[in-house]
Amino acid sequence: MKPWREKANKIIAALCMESYLQANTRKDGKPYKKHRGYAVPLLAEQLVECLDTDDEIRAKTLFLSYDGMEVTKSEYYKSQRSQQ
Repeated sequence: MKPWREKANKIIAALCMESYLQANTRKDGKPYKKHRGYAVPLLAEQLVECLDTDDEIRAKTLFLSYDGMEVTKSEYYKSQRSQQ
């Protein structure tokens, strides 16, 4: 498998897992007893389309936006820790 395809699969899995956990976890951190549906994030859907059409250039463009989201999240968490 090509390296960009592996990265796309990892990003899709991470995004879907994050969405699943957000939908199926109560505010106190415990899971709901019954499964709740969740929406697949738009970025994950776009990456699946890239895998289907073998569009490496578009996928790599989407990787940049995902990497930007990760940087933003880490900066947010760092600022939250420094405020505590």
